[in-house]
Formats: sequence, structure tokens, C-alpha cells
Amino acid sequence: MIFLISAFLVLTQISELRDDPVTVRIYLVRKLDPGNCFGMPTVTPDRDIDRTLSDHKGLADRIKTEFKINGRVAIYHKMLQVQRIELSKGQDGYSFVVRDGKCCGITTYRGTVRVGSAAIELNIESETKEAVPC
Repeated sequence: MIFLISAFLVLTQISELRDDPVTVRIYLVRKLDPGNCFGMPTVTPDRDIDRTLSDHKGLADRIKTEFKINGRVAIYHKMLQVQRIELSKGQDGYSFVVRDGKCCGITTYRGTVRVGSAAIELNIESETKEAVPC
């Protein structure tokens, strides 16, 4: 079953404002907190977690600092949230697709983000929900 919900607009003040894809992705994770479960829950092997953190050390360090989290599993899961956001740069900001996996249901958000001099403007243009086997 798929539902469409109307758009809304959020203006948010943040302390360190940068117009770059990682900052925008981190902002979207903070606002939408997308889940990482798409169907039946699974366990990621330790070696895969360690390899991902090692391969993306800069991002792992930034996530640790931005979200004030410790622990390799927590950092890994937050990294998945950041990396799974589809983002494309446009003339007036970024277009995004965020898939929020909650195992038995997935919500997909589509919209735009514009980074201003003092705030980030979020416009969610559509939100769809679908049930998935779990």
C-alpha cells in the first residue's frame, strides 16, 4: 500500500553551516533519522563493519564528532544512514531521496534542501509508505 502525504517546510539553524554533500546528508539524517532495515533484519559480520569504518575513516571520524557517538557499531549504523541518502546538486541546492527502512515498512521522502547563509531549508515534496515482507 502506498500513501502520498503533502509537503512541508522546515527552516533550521545550525552552528557550522557548509554547503557540501556530507553536511547536507548529516542534516537529513538528523531531521529524518532513516532506519537501515529493509525487510528481514540481518546481522552484519564484524569484519564488514571494520572494513567499512577503515575504508571510510574520514567519514567515520566526522560522524563520531557530529553525532557525538562512540562505538564502532553505532558509528557504522550512522554511516549507513548518511551513505544511503541519494543526493544530487542542482542550481538552487540539492534534490534528495531518503529511504527510511523500518523492517516491515519503508517510507520514502523526496524533496529539496537549500543551504543559506544562516539556515538550511528543507522542503519535503512527497512521502510514500509501503509495506514489505519481514
